[in-house]
Amino acid sequence: MAKILVVDDEECVLNTLTNQLKTYNHNVVTALDTECAFKLLNKQKFDVIITDVRMPGNGLPYLEKLRKLTPNTGKIVLTGYNDDFPTILKYNDFYRLQKPHTIEDLLVLIERACLVDPLESIKQIITNQNTSNVIIDNGFIGVFLKKSTDMAIIDCTIIKDIYYKKHVHEDSDCYISLYQGSLMLFLDKTTTVYNAPSFFHIPKNHEHYLELKAGARYIVTIAPYVEFSDTGVFYGR
Repeated sequence: MAKILVVDDEECVLNTLTNQLKTYNHNVVTALDTECAFKLLNKQKFDVIITDVRMPGNGLPYLEKLRKLTPNTGKIVLTGYNDDFPTILKYNDFYRLQKPHTIEDLLVLIERACLVDPLESIKQIITNQNTSNVIIDNGFIGVFLKKSTDMAIIDCTIIKDIYYKKHVHEDSDCYISLYQGSLMLFLDKTTTVYNAPSFFHIPKNHEHYLELKAGARYIVTIAPYVEFSDTGVFYGR
């Protein structure tokens, strides 16, 4: 059972979610606007926050404030608009669920959001080992299969959903072979969902977004040799 704060400016939505979540023994508190939500967050501790993204006083400033105020709380954003995606992409620690959705989909995200970051245990395991071939990021683990001056091949495992903001590989093409799970690619104003097994190519100098789902595994090949930044993006060099 989780203690959940649900934020939405439509009372009917709050009532529906409250009734559904209470059926699964969750403790639910609701807020009709962002001001009420922050008052509750200053007084109470929640396991998960479920929030709409289109409300008065919402948008990037609201999400940024929410993120800073609740760094250790799982957060799920509900949206019915595809053009909200770039806004949510700014933050890797928000789960995203498209409206309309099923209660089963929401329950899965609540379970994930309640988990302690699994990367912490992995970091402890490899603390005293050679980490030169291991990449750890927020929700991502990568192991170099090949690392040289002209090519990098990395086996990637996604631990939790990740939304990478707009990026451009300026010096290198990127080839991805997806062999488990699924991911979504936004490239050249086109959205494509890939399910394993799949292979696709991201050309250099092309803006793109990636939505990576927990459980996905893929091999990425990048040439020339790359660095992995603290934002979780590959850079050619």
